[in-house]
Amino acid sequence: MTLVISQATCSHCGHSSNRFTEYPREFAVAADDGSTRTVTESDDTFEAAEREGRLLRTDRAFCRDCGTDYEIRSVWAGLRPLGTRGGVALLTLSLLVGWLVDWLTRDPLVGTATGLLLFLGSLVAASFAMSHYLRWRYKDRGRATERGPGCPRCHGVRYATASNWGWPLICPQCSRRTYRVRGAGKS
Repeated sequence: MTLVISQATCSHCGHSSNRFTEYPREFAVAADDGSTRTVTESDDTFEAAEREGRLLRTDRAFCRDCGTDYEIRSVWAGLRPLGTRGGVALLTLSLLVGWLVDWLTRDPLVGTATGLLLFLGSLVAASFAMSHYLRWRYKDRGRATERGPGCPRCHGVRYATASNWGWPLICPQCSRRTYRVRGAGKS
């Protein structure tokens, strides 16, 4: 897998941040000793890390008020802990409801749309519920490893993530809005 290495640089004073790699969001795993590492470094699997509440969602952020770069982390889980049986159960329920609506309304389009919307909605609801359940179940691990969106330096809550790095940020050295994040290579 090719990962992009990024670096923030000020066009006014030349100040540069350390180079950093933007890992995909679900690559960090919380270890039992409180440290974090990637899935490959921990000899773990995504499924085991998700099921045990050790998979972290990470976002690299830059404070819009002071320019400090930091990481936002939270315990996260997708649909993997639901398992194949849970997915088949959701699909079966959606098909049955879609068939029932089709039979009651005598309109196959309405039945198909109802079944599809129910399936997609139940996937979203299951993912949301699984993530919140794991945060509740492993709240001690969450407190030890999670890092909220507030800046550690100025405690500001306005930040920029990878999706909106195109805008200039405030440079932490000269305090001008001339700090930009750009790709610095590939690994």
